[in-house]
Amino acid sequence: MHRIGLKLWSTNFDCYHEEATRLYRQGIFDYVELYVVPGSLPALSAWEKEPYPFVIHAPHSAHGFNLALRELRRDNLEKYGEVKQFADRLQTPYIIFHGGCDGAIEETALQLASFRESRALIENKPCVPVPSICAAKECRGSTPEELHQVMEYTGCGFCLDFVHAVCAANFLHREPYEYVEELMKFEPAMFHLSDLDSIHAVQDSHIHLGAGELPVERIIAGLPYSSRVTLETVKSVPGELRDFREDCNFFRRFEFVLNPASPEDCRVVFELANDELVRANSFQSGKIDWKTHCRWYAERLGEVGGRFYIVRNTVGEFVGQIRFQPERSADEAIVSFSLSAPFRGRSCGSVILAAGCRRFRSEFPGESIVAKIKKENAASLVCFQRAGFRVVAQERDFFRLYYDAE
Repeated sequence: MHRIGLKLWSTNFDCYHEEATRLYRQGIFDYVELYVVPGSLPALSAWEKEPYPFVIHAPHSAHGFNLALRELRRDNLEKYGEVKQFADRLQTPYIIFHGGCDGAIEETALQLASFRESRALIENKPCVPVPSICAAKECRGSTPEELHQVMEYTGCGFCLDFVHAVCAANFLHREPYEYVEELMKFEPAMFHLSDLDSIHAVQDSHIHLGAGELPVERIIAGLPYSSRVTLETVKSVPGELRDFREDCNFFRRFEFVLNPASPEDCRVVFELANDELVRANSFQSGKIDWKTHCRWYAERLGEVGGRFYIVRNTVGEFVGQIRFQPERSADEAIVSFSLSAPFRGRSCGSVILAAGCRRFRSEFPGESIVAKIKKENAASLVCFQRAGFRVVAQERDFFRLYYDAE
């Protein structure tokens, strides 16, 4: 499971600490990411008494902490001194910094390096600040080139904010998924996640998961195992965390686990196999009776060289199945993949399929993975291509695809 973070400000203790403690003890979240408001050092002793671990977020330009401006060096150093006290006394593994606004990225790198802070992470930013928060014209640290410059000079790590990345990609006329993939090469130590009003936006928003146009389900499904993920969603009712709990529940629904199929899974696979859409997309579209299914299922579980995975989310819901049936004459396996109805059309199918293919490849390195998709099944064709398959042949009524990804 991933580790979910609750974002709070250092001035929020009286508003949220009781409910935050209750949710933490219920296992709803795993840590607090605490944004240090300048001048809030007197609140530190109260935070020290809380039971949950912390990550620290340094203040940003809206609170006068701007690493990109040379004239703020002394003031920035004083504000960092407060941040360091929070980080030291709360024993945090990371301190997240913004690159600043306007100014120069070279200055950002110089000032961050001067802190000699081994816990530092630089967070990517959108290119354009939100006017109501910051009067600047341009954010520093919005491009891979600027981020690389800071990380190379300072040796700091990286925090990937998905909404910021999409906004920057839109402003730069880049394809958002490719842009995110480029940032993923920096091997983020942790992530920030919320939803976005418009998938074409250039300024960020922090709305609830599933309330906007960002493919949040696909992002969650593709996160590296056991990542730290701070949910930076708005708190709709001040002083309450009910909406944060709902965001956590949304997150857990799209956090998937693949396990080998077992005899206990026979019924759910049977019901999925007889789903109307699954039957329509199968090469044998007739309904399957229970006895025939049980015999077939037992054969698949005992199949040498095959693999049958059941996909569930971390709240226990059945998501789907991925099956690899060996074709020994050709040293290849035919993959079969289907999702249950509640998880279709969520943009996460390709991520799940790719995870299954990687797992099969790790167990059978020499095997080729082949898929056969009916020509009229356009949605599955797109899903398989996103997962790393390419069309290699067209038969009379189906496409033949090979899995190409490493």
